[in-house]
Amino acid sequence: MPRKARIHFVSLHSSLVNLPISIYGPLLERNIRPQNLAVHLTLVPPNSTAIRKEAYVGWTGMASASSLAQFNVSEPTEKGLETIEIDPQYSQSLGFAQGDIVEIGLLHDMAFAKSVATEPLTSDDWEIIEIHASHVESTLLSQVRVAKVGQEINVWVLGRTRVRLKIVSLAPQAKNDALLLSTNTEVSISPKLHANRRVHAKEPTVNGTADAVVPKSIPQPFQILRVLPNHVLSKPLTAYSGSEVIGYVSSSTLAQLLPASRNVAKQHTCYKKQSPKRNLPAGIEHWDLIKIVADSSAGTLTISGDNNTETLTPHPETAEFLAGVDDILKRCVEFCVRKIAIHSTKLSVPGVSSLLLTGRAGVGKTSIVKTVAKALQQNPKTYTYTHYVDVSPYADKPISVVKLLFRYWLKTAIWHKPSILVLDNLHELLGIESEQTRSASVNYRGIILLATAPSSAALHPLIGTAHVFEEVVNVTPPNKDARRDILAKIIHDRLVAANDLAQSSEAPINFTYLATQTEGYSATDLQDLASRTVHQVTMRLASENKPPIITMADFEIARADFIPLSLRDIKLEKSDVSWADIGGLHETRRILRETLEWPTKYGPIFAQSPLRLRSGLLLFGYPGCGKTLLASAVAKECGLNFIGIKGPEILNKYIGASEQTVRDIFERASSAKPCVLFFDEFDSIAPKRGHDSTGVTDRVVNQMLTQMDGAEGLDGVYVLAATSRPDLIDSALLRPGRLDKSLLCNMPDVRERKDILEAVSRKVSLAASVDLDEIAQATEGFSGADLQALIYNAHLEVVNAAIVSSPSGKDTVSQLNKRAIRYTTIGGHSKTIRSKAEESALQRKLQQIQAASQPIQERADDRVDAVAHKQIMQDHIRHVLKTTKPSVSTEERQRLDKIYRAFMFDRGDVPSAPSDYAGVGNRSTLM
Repeated sequence: MPRKARIHFVSLHSSLVNLPISIYGPLLERNIRPQNLAVHLTLVPPNSTAIRKEAYVGWTGMASASSLAQFNVSEPTEKGLETIEIDPQYSQSLGFAQGDIVEIGLLHDMAFAKSVATEPLTSDDWEIIEIHASHVESTLLSQVRVAKVGQEINVWVLGRTRVRLKIVSLAPQAKNDALLLSTNTEVSISPKLHANRRVHAKEPTVNGTADAVVPKSIPQPFQILRVLPNHVLSKPLTAYSGSEVIGYVSSSTLAQLLPASRNVAKQHTCYKKQSPKRNLPAGIEHWDLIKIVADSSAGTLTISGDNNTETLTPHPETAEFLAGVDDILKRCVEFCVRKIAIHSTKLSVPGVSSLLLTGRAGVGKTSIVKTVAKALQQNPKTYTYTHYVDVSPYADKPISVVKLLFRYWLKTAIWHKPSILVLDNLHELLGIESEQTRSASVNYRGIILLATAPSSAALHPLIGTAHVFEEVVNVTPPNKDARRDILAKIIHDRLVAANDLAQSSEAPINFTYLATQTEGYSATDLQDLASRTVHQVTMRLASENKPPIITMADFEIARADFIPLSLRDIKLEKSDVSWADIGGLHETRRILRETLEWPTKYGPIFAQSPLRLRSGLLLFGYPGCGKTLLASAVAKECGLNFIGIKGPEILNKYIGASEQTVRDIFERASSAKPCVLFFDEFDSIAPKRGHDSTGVTDRVVNQMLTQMDGAEGLDGVYVLAATSRPDLIDSALLRPGRLDKSLLCNMPDVRERKDILEAVSRKVSLAASVDLDEIAQATEGFSGADLQALIYNAHLEVVNAAIVSSPSGKDTVSQLNKRAIRYTTIGGHSKTIRSKAEESALQRKLQQIQAASQPIQERADDRVDAVAHKQIMQDHIRHVLKTTKPSVSTEERQRLDKIYRAFMFDRGDVPSAPSDYAGVGNRSTLM
């Protein structure tokens, strides 16, 4: 017995239907393929005298998403009916309306057709098929499954344009004149050309129209004109004052262009000798026809269209706020205006004038190109049309489809010229290889191409080789003033949108300070930061009964864990080492702060300096004297992003891999600027060129030179290198402009050793009776790392002695750790088997939960705390000092001292060279 369902319109863009769930379920269980099933629809007439319409359609293989019971219908007999979804345009061509009730029959044994003959319903359908023949051939079976003689089928081209076909004949003959289509079915489409017939033109008069016969021999001239939106005109046109031109514009177009207060004229018709679409470019769907009529007696503007056309009022466009990009906007607009002016002086332009806008994600490339396009659209010199396309959704499309899309976009721009074609995210299509062939020369006069990409290097190499883009404009993150203006504008808009939200009148928001603290943030990052701040205000109001006021504290909390978009894929290092944790090295710390911290902290002052700021420092000195520790303190104290690189991790045995690693490192640093790039063991990756038999380090040195002060240079990236053998580093890296300053981390003297001991002892419990002066005197030749090891070993002596003297505490803690907590699992899978590691982790969590209420745990913690709070005495340090020796021997120290003195003499830091300077640390180079 056929099931009944209600017709429901859904834009499927095919000649298929979605079946109700009650039918879809059994088909799915029986694994019925949609290609082997036909659906017979029969209209249930409202009365017995009505005609029962029927149609044969295919199944999409999907269920109707709207096939829930219709409980809110007025008729009780119709309650509970499911729905069958069908495309509204196709349904109307079959004679079904929204809400009609149909009987559904499933045909499992329908035969397959060997050949199907069709014809287009109109000549326009045939023109579209001619243009998109390959696309129709490749997508026909995905949109049509059943063919019935006399029934209409619809095919959508590129998902937008509908082509209507009528089934003429089938082979072989079928019982119901209906057959299934398959990959072996041959479908033929007969052409349908425009009919040549005599034309009757209607001459418009004041009160009506009068028929006039146009002789066939007289040619009918035509002219293509442009229709401008009302908002681009500085003085809107209210009436036409001429007497010779009569324009024919569709009323739907006029309703969109004119304000709602304008009255649309009544319908007038005009019959032409040729079809209005005959001179349209292929693929153009939206167009306006203007006819020039020489009639000086009565020149009026005649509107053609439907009287019932709904008047549409366009939404007012609000100007987008952009800060810090005025120069970029001016440069882009001037480029486009200049190119359009050049095009106007030429009859034909062989190539498209194009401009590429580059920049990292979030800097506002899309907003800039849209603003440029809008400015050109409103510029009286150009009045350009804008066709914006985001190409990223088409990255996975086949090459044939992408070619058709590019042709369609280009033809649309040519039809509306002068026009601006915007291709956003162009780099998403770089993986597609396409042959650049032309069948004929095309005139690109009046066409400007604007495209966006992260960088010009992200585009396909052929684009750069062919010089597709005449100019490349790079968009950088906003500077301090721009960030201040952007934040102020965002907060102002938030306050206007939320009436209850306000700033504190006593402590207003300091946008200048926030702009200083958001170095490297893009416009998108600032928008996200403002949203997080508003959310922080909301969370604070949940616990406080106060008016909603945005404070600086809310910004600080929102910024605490916020990671800018450009830093989310970059591994930045964080350190807890501060300047107070470093003893001695006062002069080295001062120079580090002047070089790295001051330019960021006092940016406006340093910006006025005409001198080039120092951007590279070399830390050299004895092993264990604090070179790496200084770099760790820079990561925290200077307020800069920090990327640490170990020397050997750059080297790679494959040719070109090491250089690529160096480029990637500097690109990461540029994305995170202001940033400190720290190279540890610098002598291992940048030795003197010619010493490496494989040539790997030579290529690395060449790449380093290029990145640091070569063709690219540095901006906002500080290079900090550390080494124990500065004499092995290539001299080109030590010249001014690269590693400008060399800082010696010398062996500490008595006063510096005392400072180091005081800094290290802050992290342990040191008795007040400990004489640090005596220890400093007794540790001659100890480096900073040796002194730290001395204190830590003394602390271990205290802990071991406390454990030995308190066995009960040891036993208690041991028993507590060995006690297993019994538990029961409720819910989930009861037979889950856990490994020993998972069981141990679960026991630790349960012990932590139980710890708060167990008295024995408190007593054990007291005993453990008693062990931990044992103080380090003078005797502990003396005992450890007897077994501790300096890590740098006297002979090694003397050898390194000569090397350092010779290195500083070569750089002019010391007036005299060591006595045995010749041959110290030198290596032979094979040239």
